[in-house]
Amino acid sequence: MISYHTPAKPDYLLIRNSYTNEDAVIDLKMSRYKRIAKGFLNSLRMSSRILKHIVLTQAKESYRPTLLNNFLNSLRRFYGDVVYVWTVEVQEERREKYGDVVLHWHMLVAFEEGTEFKRDDILRLQGYWKYGHCEVIPVRSVSMRYLLKYITKALDVPLGLTYQIKRISSSRVEGWLKQSMKRIMQAYEFFKGMWPEKGLDALSEFYWYNGNAYLWDKWELAGYSGKRKIIVYKKPWSGWYCVATVSGDPF
Repeated sequence: MISYHTPAKPDYLLIRNSYTNEDAVIDLKMSRYKRIAKGFLNSLRMSSRILKHIVLTQAKESYRPTLLNNFLNSLRRFYGDVVYVWTVEVQEERREKYGDVVLHWHMLVAFEEGTEFKRDDILRLQGYWKYGHCEVIPVRSVSMRYLLKYITKALDVPLGLTYQIKRISSSRVEGWLKQSMKRIMQAYEFFKGMWPEKGLDALSEFYWYNGNAYLWDKWELAGYSGKRKIIVYKKPWSGWYCVATVSGDPF
């Protein structure tokens, strides 16, 4: 059922282009996951890295919130600066054959350039994962289409579990990276005149949300204190504006 009042957490935005009068529907959940994917891909463009596709399979369903964190913490302690994105799915063949609902994770991990990934490294990663099988697959390059294949599957496959878990997540990525390269370069051109020596690092000086850059301003008044966001850069207007928020299926 469609609700045209403003829900606490709308599922979709109905938008319209003021130039063409064209209408479109934005899936807010998918939009968020696309930003995660863009952040990962753009972070790869900023530095050369060694890519691996890691599949973590559970021998039996034993999910706990710390289960994946333990693996990632061990990874970071040994390899330092790693960038990653992961999705969680159900082991389809196992469910079809035995009816078991057991999770597994697809993880793309970008190691620092120069990392010599050999047999010992594979054995090390397998040792970090103590809940089943760990497979390490070489990857030459990734694209948005490659990532969306796993993201879409993670969203579409019903987990059938009694608890809520994240289906998709990533390592921390600067907010300015979670947009198209065209938008990034527009922002870069804006700030280049202020700090020409910093290059793209200038974008890291700000808090970014939805393609806009903000600074936090602390204030104190009559014994009260707080902070507020002050916008310092607003992305160029695309012509699209929100017509309505939608809760439920808009189709």
